[in-house]
This record gives sequence, structure tokens and C-alpha cells, in this order.
Amino acid sequence: KQGALLTQDWAGPGSPISPETYLTAAEVPSSIALNGLLHFFFACYSAGCPKTDTYTYGPGNQPVQIAKDTLVSRLPQQMLLQGAQAVYTPFSNTV
Repeated sequence: KQGALLTQDWAGPGSPISPETYLTAAEVPSSIALNGLLHFFFACYSAGCPKTDTYTYGPGNQPVQIAKDTLVSRLPQQMLLQGAQAVYTPFSNTV
């Protein structure tokens, strides 16, 4: 569910995040054509996740591993498969 979009139904920080409050790639109907869509993922790691944290460092000023490997979230992949022209995130230099 990495990269899911929180909807306006989420009450905000401190409130629970449940399936009713986010949209995942699996929930994008295959019948929807996203031709021409340009989607801007404006959140840290929303379009993917690097293998190591790009914000904090561990002992000896070494990067901290936060994922098994660098990954691209399923939602932007699904959007591209359904015709989106581009997906973009400004925060990660790895995706």
C-alpha cells in the first residue's frame, strides 16, 4: 500500500488511517482511462521509497536502511499503465 493516497475522509494527524480513508493501486478501476493525466505526488516517499533514509543518519553518520531495496509504489505504476502521461515526486532522488 506504499504510495496510497489519503482521501478527504481522513480526519488528520493522530486519527487512524483505515482502508476507508485511502486509495490504493488495486482500487483504481481498470475501466478508467487516465490519458493525459500528470500526477504530482507531494509527500516524502509517496511515489516510492529508497533503500536508505535520505533524511537521517545512524551511528557513524551512516545511512539507515529503511527498505529491503529501492521501490516504486504501485499507485504511480498503475496510473502509468492506464494512460497517465507522467507521475512526479519532488522529494526523492531515487525514483
